Order: sequence, then C-alpha cells, then structure tokens
Amino acid sequence: MLKKILVPTDLSATSYNLLDSLKVFKNYGTEEIVLMHAIDTKYTLTIPENTIEETQKLLENQAELLTKYDFKITTDLRTGTPWKEIVESAKSHNTSLILIGSHGRSIAGEIILGSVTSELIEQANMPILIIKMTEFDTEKKARTSATKLEHLFDHVLFPTDFSEENKACKNFLKENKNLIKKLTIIYVQEPILLEQPLEFNVEELDAIAFKRLEDIKKQIGIENTNLEVLHGKPSLEIIDYIESGRFNLVAMGTRGLGLTARILLGSNARYVIRHSKIPVLIIPQK
Repeated sequence: MLKKILVPTDLSATSYNLLDSLKVFKNYGTEEIVLMHAIDTKYTLTIPENTIEETQKLLENQAELLTKYDFKITTDLRTGTPWKEIVESAKSHNTSLILIGSHGRSIAGEIILGSVTSELIEQANMPILIIKMTEFDTEKKARTSATKLEHLFDHVLFPTDFSEENKACKNFLKENKNLIKKLTIIYVQEPILLEQPLEFNVEELDAIAFKRLEDIKKQIGIENTNLEVLHGKPSLEIIDYIESGRFNLVAMGTRGLGLTARILLGSNARYVIRHSKIPVLIIPQK
C-alpha cells in the first residue's frame, strides 16, 4: 500500500529535514517516491524560464538526497494552483499516499504548504499522511519531525464513529496490518447520546458500542488491539487520548470530496489535525 508515495515539497530548509526523515519508509515497503513542487501562478500569468530552470535544479538537489537511500525517485515540477497540482500529480503517477509536512497548530496558516494543506485534505481522494514538523533544529535552523518516524506504526490510534466514512480507514489498517505492532480503537459516546433513548442506560449503550468495536477488531485482524469506549465531545476526547503519549500515529476516516468533506473536517478530523502532536493519517471514503 505504501509502495509508491507522493511528497510535495516547498524547497525550504524544513522540507530537507522532512525528506531526510523518510529513509525509514524503506522499512514500510516504499520503493518509489514522487517528489513534486508546484510554482504558484496565483499572482502571475507567466513564469520566467530562468525561474523554472532554477526551481528544477533545487528539486533535483532534494531528489538526490532521497536517491542515496535507494528509493526510485521521480521529480515532477508543475505550475498552477498548488493543491490542484498535487492532486493531479498523485493521480497521474498513480501513487497510493500523499505525504506532507506541517508545523504550527493552525491548519489555516502556520503550515509548510500554507492553505494548500487545508484544501488538499478536503479534495484528495487518497490517503494523506501529515507529519508534524514542530521541533526546531538549532543547527540547521529549521524545523524537524516531532515524532521519530521509525516508530510510526508502533502504536496506532483509530477513532471510529461506526459510520460509512470509517470503512476506508478500516480497510487501510487491514491491508497494512503487517506494519502495525499495536492498535487501539476507540469510540466516544457524546453527551446527547447518553441522555437518549430513555430505555437504555449508560452501561447498556457502552456494551453495544464495545461489541461493535470487537467486530471491527476482528475485521482488521490485528491481535494486539485495545478497545475503549470514552464519554464526552469526540474531538476533545481524542486529543486528550493522544496526549497521553502512548501513540505514534492517529488514523481517521473522512467522507471524501467537496462541501460534505469540508463540514466533516470542520469538526472532529480538522480539530485533530490542528491539535495533534503526532502524525495524522487521513483516509477518505472514495
């Protein structure tokens, strides 16, 4: 599933740190990386030829860094609207994952690719792995990954609401279960659900949810799996759970494309992306 991945780069110092951390993806079965950069045409109608040539050289310099780790590297320099070009690049190269680096706690602005990331997670129809580049490397004067990626799949957190949107995420975990050492699946009972219907009490509602979690565990097929039912507002409970420090990756499903995705990402998934200190894997329901 991770055999061929797309990595957009903004050619910054921080992006060099991100690329250097990707060497561990050899352990995850990655053989080829498509390294792409989009020259934004938002404020100009034409791009000077020398700008294109200089940018291509910078892109090839970054590709050289990945080549030494024995990946097959393809570079893809494009002009246009960055998030659209990233999606088109992923489609044209038939990649199975888009990997991007972000820093800061605001999905709207403080992010390596700026608003590009916000648009990308709402429009792409393939998994997107967001690596948090929040630690500052004083020697390189750039940010670096807050998580050691060699432990990325050591303990994965999968929050579910039992909706159709989680099927793709469940299937991804099943297809890559050989990479995952430990999995925790959680469901959060919201306060409004705990008040209704009257014929159920909290213990009965929890028992029903736990049974559904057990069914998901069987479907994924990872023996070392923890199940837990929590209570409260899902977005807050998920972040509190992440901050316990036990997890290396959180995997979440979304509805997919368009306005509906914006609404969904405007709640739980978007909140987790903004506030999680660990990498977030967003998997849309196609």
